[in-house]
Amino acid sequence: MGFTVVGPDHFLGSGHPDLRDDLPPLLGLIESRDAGETWKPISLLGEVDFHVLRVRDRRVVGYDATSGRVLRSGGRGRTWTAGHPPEPLYDVVVDPISADVMLAAGQSGLVVSRDGGRTWDRGSQRTGLLAWPRRDRLFLVDPNGRTWLSHNGGSRWRALGHIDGRPAALLAVDADSLYAATHEGVIKASTDGGVTWAFRSKP
Repeated sequence: MGFTVVGPDHFLGSGHPDLRDDLPPLLGLIESRDAGETWKPISLLGEVDFHVLRVRDRRVVGYDATSGRVLRSGGRGRTWTAGHPPEPLYDVVVDPISADVMLAAGQSGLVVSRDGGRTWDRGSQRTGLLAWPRRDRLFLVDPNGRTWLSHNGGSRWRALGHIDGRPAALLAVDADSLYAATHEGVIKASTDGGVTWAFRSKP
């Protein structure tokens, strides 16, 4: 399942429908403009299961877990072009300045595309969940929960704090405010750019 916030009360999502709904098993891209109360299909219904969704201006980027493709739309998710990264991905982020530059975390490390996902080059061997709120503030939480910061788009990394859990999702509100969810259902927040983390909620 993929989910992202476009703006106030405006969400994009993907995944699988409730079994009681008369819908295909893959939802493609769906949209809500009332804070999740109602949803409508936008495109790719029955074709795609986005596990990652990112929005930058009018452009939407998604990782389709069923095909292993990175799909990119310049038309707010209505038409798409596809790229083929070299391996299955955990996460994808878009450069805050250039929407043609994408960084993805794969099973064996990072890969980067500078042409909108058409071609990919190998990068650092570090991998995990990503957040890129500012060109010089790229964050990564590795599978062990350690937070890392790169000032140069992922070439070099500096270790920061630890979320003390198995990471399931990472969100950067800005260059200093981060949220992380763990597989145990815990939400943690950092207000100092990932150096320290505090509980926000737990089951």
